[in-house]
Amino acid sequence: KKGIIRGIESQGMMCSAQELLLDNYDCDGIIELQDCSDVGQALAPAIGMDDIIFDISVTPNRADCFCIRGIARDLAAAGLGELVSLPDLRLDNTGDSTISVTLTTDKCHYFSTTTLDGISGETPAHIARRLRAVGQRLIGLPVDVANYVCLDIGVPLHIFDMDKLPSRLTVRDSHTGERLRTLDGKETVLCNDVVVIASEPDGWPLSVAGIMGGEDSAYSATTTRILIEGAYFDRVAIAKAGQALRISSDARVRCERGVDPKAVDFAVRYATSIIAKVCNCKISVTKRYGALPTNKVTINLALEKFKALTNLGESDFVASVSILKALGITALSTSDSSISVETPSWRYDLEIEEDLIEEILRISGFENINEVEIANAEPIIRTYVIDKITDALVYNRYDEVKTFPFTNRETAALFVDDDKLLTIKDAVSEDGSVLSPSVIVSHLELIKNAQNKSQRNSRVFEIGRGFFRDGTEATESNVVVATISEKLTDRSWRGRQEYINVFDIKEILERLLNMTVSGCRLSGEAPKYYHPGRSGSYVFQKDMVVAHFGEIHPTILRKLDIAGPVACFEMFIDKLPEIVTHKVRQLPVLSQYQPVTRDLSFIVRKLVHAADVINTIRRLKINEITDIGIFDVYESDEIGSGKKAIALEITMQSSDGTLLADQITNMTGRIVDAVSRSCGGQLRDR
Repeated sequence: KKGIIRGIESQGMMCSAQELLLDNYDCDGIIELQDCSDVGQALAPAIGMDDIIFDISVTPNRADCFCIRGIARDLAAAGLGELVSLPDLRLDNTGDSTISVTLTTDKCHYFSTTTLDGISGETPAHIARRLRAVGQRLIGLPVDVANYVCLDIGVPLHIFDMDKLPSRLTVRDSHTGERLRTLDGKETVLCNDVVVIASEPDGWPLSVAGIMGGEDSAYSATTTRILIEGAYFDRVAIAKAGQALRISSDARVRCERGVDPKAVDFAVRYATSIIAKVCNCKISVTKRYGALPTNKVTINLALEKFKALTNLGESDFVASVSILKALGITALSTSDSSISVETPSWRYDLEIEEDLIEEILRISGFENINEVEIANAEPIIRTYVIDKITDALVYNRYDEVKTFPFTNRETAALFVDDDKLLTIKDAVSEDGSVLSPSVIVSHLELIKNAQNKSQRNSRVFEIGRGFFRDGTEATESNVVVATISEKLTDRSWRGRQEYINVFDIKEILERLLNMTVSGCRLSGEAPKYYHPGRSGSYVFQKDMVVAHFGEIHPTILRKLDIAGPVACFEMFIDKLPEIVTHKVRQLPVLSQYQPVTRDLSFIVRKLVHAADVINTIRRLKINEITDIGIFDVYESDEIGSGKKAIALEITMQSSDGTLLADQITNMTGRIVDAVSRSCGGQLRDR
């Protein structure tokens, strides 16, 4: 249309055929439209490119919907159009194939071949256009037709160049160390028990069965004689081979989910008929090896089960027979109380009554289920605790994240011994070859990625799991992990910039513990990945560790190239005692009487923790003591080698009256005696 571009009037933009992605129009200048209708008509319908393209997401269990026909069957069952029957294809076979096949593995149930001689010509325009529309690259007539058939009815076919094949083929299990250059140009080293199509008698692999062909036997532009192969392989064997070799292909996607065994022979005839319409080629008699499985299951659906799961009545139960028939499910017998059906060969996901009920509701509409109000149930304790912890962390400006529980062996070994690691069999990559022994591993990787993008000062938490080996058993633990890194405050003229330390993470952990559990004591012991002296644990009762906290060891940060410091805590949800997880926080009772403070400084051994002194005082259960704080830790030759002085400010207040001097003296004496007995503390002289 007419418009102003940079101040100059323009009558519109001219686009080449290449710019418009019109591969059918190969010209250097103006495109000449032969059969166009009226001037001014939209271009797409004028050149037959106004197809509607559906973008559909298919769940992995629906193998039947990895093709156009399967999707059309579902649409027709839902009342959107009518499913067209497959044509009855009859071919003029003019000779016998010169290639024979031997099956030597139980992973290949059926193998079908047809040979064509005299291949020439271009891929039909309607097929080429449809392949381009779904992102398929055009290769040549027979390969394009095979891809078209695969997308149409869901059966993968493979095209071999007959001039590159020996007279005898064998379908067998591979041997470890065999090599094959596949169609994607990569040289693949085969492992044991991969199904391959190989030559006889030399036996070199020509194709990875059900996954990808090899370059040495592939179709090329000069090929005139081809062999079309259709087969039915064991689904599990194909899935294991694809995972082990790390090869992804359209054939593998369908073969490992399940191909319709009844459609294998039809697919070979279908592709042959399309090619035969393009070129006058000689077609051999189809050779068949092995036997096709039936892949049918008989299921009895009871009315009572139907009513219990759907809340629908008898009339809906009777009407469901027509829905099942529309999906290709055969009704063997029907009555007022039950329906007996046989599943079709293309459905691998139908095995039990619930599967049939899901199909009925899926087509009739889940929105048609009658609503039933259910009684409120008591929340699960663990969910209640997790919700409280999550809310508290979000309130304190922590961002919740979800990370993958995989890492590399080298990083995981920094946290636990190598013999405790859980290795992932057939891992996709070395970076995810073991399960993370701690969620902290994933958080450190997250922090490193953030720092690489100049995103500093992370403050995240996650409710996840840690995985490790306990003897011969694999163990996992539910845990809440929070991590902070680098600076606590930004640069400012108002004050000095501060970095995070162990007390910042300890503070938030103590708040969470006070919300969920009572009576924990502080221990100075922590796992090896924490900084010694800047870490600790909280222990419930005698020896149940409910949390670790501290700064991550600087050696680990250096090895992972992370700017520190990094501090975190791990709170073990499964170890929180259920009796106290519903702890109700009491509102504070404000006293009208004057509080009194006393400063007491105790000389103790350096190995004695300040928390031990505080816990000793709290165990006295003196109701008048409302707060205990540490305001100084002092070391010098004056108080003795290997000793330190811990200064405490103890606040006392009564709700019954003003504290008298005798009461204060009595409480102070009890404190001094208790610290002396439990911690070896000596009151420091003034």
